[in-house]
Amino acid sequence: MNSGAEKRLVFVYNAQSGWFYKASNFAHKIISPKTYNCELCALTHGSFRPKEEWLTFIQSLDYDIEFIYKDEVNIGKRRFTPPFVLKIIDGKEKVLIANDDWYKIKTTEEFIKYIKQRLA
Repeated sequence: MNSGAEKRLVFVYNAQSGWFYKASNFAHKIISPKTYNCELCALTHGSFRPKEEWLTFIQSLDYDIEFIYKDEVNIGKRRFTPPFVLKIIDGKEKVLIANDDWYKIKTTEEFIKYIKQRLA
């Protein structure tokens, strides 16, 4: 995706990996979306797939993009609470969006704008 320096954005969902958890999360988002506990997923995905505006945005970035679930990362080492977004440049991690930033973001458009501002 990019050349030269390693540039990655890592999006960590507040959800578990595996088919059972994915099915449970899917049902939760449909039945009770206001109580769903992963703001990242709620902003980037509709009921059945990622939102088109979100896909278009991440494809436009000059970063390698990685999406992982909270059980796939060593959270304790980082002391972050999911969901969060990391910016990694040449192995150096920086929190781009922390768990306590989500209250500021209500829509996918606001999320995209927030990321652009944090990357500038």
